[in-house]
Amino acid sequence: MIASGATQYRRPIFQALLAFADAAVVCAALWVSVAARDRMEQVSVLPTPAQDPPSALRLVILAVIFIAVYAAMGLYSIRHAWESASLGLCVSVASAAATGLFLACCYLAQDHSTSRFVIGLLWILSAASTWLLRLAARETVNWCSRKGLGVKRVVVVGDDAVAESICRLIQEHPHAGLSLAGRAVPHEGALGPGTALTRATLDEVAAELLRCAPHRVLFTADIAQHEELQGLAERCLAHNIEVLQVPRLHHAYPGQVVCRELMGMPLLGFGNHGLDGWELLFKEIVDRTVSCLGLLVLSPALALTALAVRLSTGGPALRRERRAGRGGVPFTLLSFETCVERGGRRRPTILGGYMLSLGLDRLPLLLNVVRGDLSLVGPRADTPEGLRRLNDWQRSRLSVKPGITGLAQIRREGSRGDPTEMVREDLRYIESQSLLFDLRILVKTAVLMVSRALRSSMAIGIRAIQGKGTGLPSPARAPGRLGPSDGAMS
Repeated sequence: MIASGATQYRRPIFQALLAFADAAVVCAALWVSVAARDRMEQVSVLPTPAQDPPSALRLVILAVIFIAVYAAMGLYSIRHAWESASLGLCVSVASAAATGLFLACCYLAQDHSTSRFVIGLLWILSAASTWLLRLAARETVNWCSRKGLGVKRVVVVGDDAVAESICRLIQEHPHAGLSLAGRAVPHEGALGPGTALTRATLDEVAAELLRCAPHRVLFTADIAQHEELQGLAERCLAHNIEVLQVPRLHHAYPGQVVCRELMGMPLLGFGNHGLDGWELLFKEIVDRTVSCLGLLVLSPALALTALAVRLSTGGPALRRERRAGRGGVPFTLLSFETCVERGGRRRPTILGGYMLSLGLDRLPLLLNVVRGDLSLVGPRADTPEGLRRLNDWQRSRLSVKPGITGLAQIRREGSRGDPTEMVREDLRYIESQSLLFDLRILVKTAVLMVSRALRSSMAIGIRAIQGKGTGLPSPARAPGRLGPSDGAMS
């Protein structure tokens, strides 16, 4: 994704305003919490002595703690693509950590006047107000970008597919804070939005660039390999125009680029920068522990479902499929059987169609997680046939365990099921994976499953009222179907 120019425009001002607003709302949250506690004492809800109003020192300590924790959690980086659910989760965790630190400070200062009610209400109010503030900041940044405030004018230099892709991204995402001032293609056209730039001589090109006054010039060709481009880049730098270079290996290793430094020399790193060491071990422990608890809690429902599947299909309740795990090692993927053989074709049963639409047929995958074949969150598991179709850069998905759900699955509707884009989403997950990121994906998966269940229930009710049968959802998979059984396609 293209970096947001609006995100960086007046960034210190945005950060200062957000920090001031955070300090105000958390202090107000503490005041409200104490006032609510006193009010409850007046109506004798809790027989505890009323508390004194929070002192100025306590308010300052509270504000400093919250601002420091929010900064550590990255909540002062204004992002146009903040998702409400993910943002809410991050804010809740940050507010809980900050509230815990404030409680620890009160304990160390031997200030025992802060009750559990005040602490709990403080966390709820601070999390809710901070979430609303970040949503307001996101909409403000997007509005400024749409109105052209803080937008960076960009000229793209190149005549390859990468240049076309960058121009399309800039035009399709105006909220990113970039405006396409023109595209420079060797020996073609004239400068205009999204068109070409005459390149008869270097002086003419430089003059055209200065005339359109871009903030940035982005080269898709290797500057070091072309003397003309080197001269053009030097002219841009001389006139305070930022020069950007697209690394040629980006499309060979998408989503796996990191910038490093060696004695002042910038280096671009390509490879797997995901979890390792203790983080990977902790993820493994969490996966198996959560899966064991899930199987224990859901065991009655799983047993009843298995019995219903056995009665509806007349065969085994579990279906076994071969999939490729980490490193391409094959394993047996378990799921509830949803189809029967009719006329030489596999057709879903009524119960099976309902389970497919809600993703309930994938509950036995928890057994795969306990056995170590799958993770709760990870790339999609490939079929043996799909594994043979993967090229070299796509096979890097095999560096981690596949998962029950993942970034590609929850974003499938946005990518319209494009196979290559879904593989890129898998690689982006591998590059960005963390325990908090996994938690966000699990929350988003739960939200999608609940919303799908509600839509299916409403459809059944409407069709039943209209007298059109049961109205059970179509057994065909929806575009946002979750589960690792969807083999990756190249």
